[in-house]
Amino acid sequence: MNIEEAKEIMRVIDGNIKSQNYEYDYLAVVKSISIEDGEYWYYLSQVLRDLPESNEMDLRDNGALAAAIYASEKSYGFSPNSAGTIAEKILALTMPNSRFECKSKYGV
Repeated sequence: MNIEEAKEIMRVIDGNIKSQNYEYDYLAVVKSISIEDGEYWYYLSQVLRDLPESNEMDLRDNGALAAAIYASEKSYGFSPNSAGTIAEKILALTMPNSRFECKSKYGV
């Protein structure tokens, strides 16, 4: 797989998140990507943990959050000492908890 194909997959994933496609298997798609580029995985993780306008996180076993955690782990594997990579992994892992806390506390 070349970088252009991987970028196209990222655009498709972004579109599916924005359209709240809960039938899309984000995890299978992300696991099919064969790019050895930590920066790509870093940005893919950010795209995957983005919320649609409804602010509803896809918490399915093969949903966007599971894929974001997978992508952040791939990114971390390329540069484990990078502060941004570590922060992204923490954000992906804590996203559901912080989101639920925010929703219950502020109604958002």
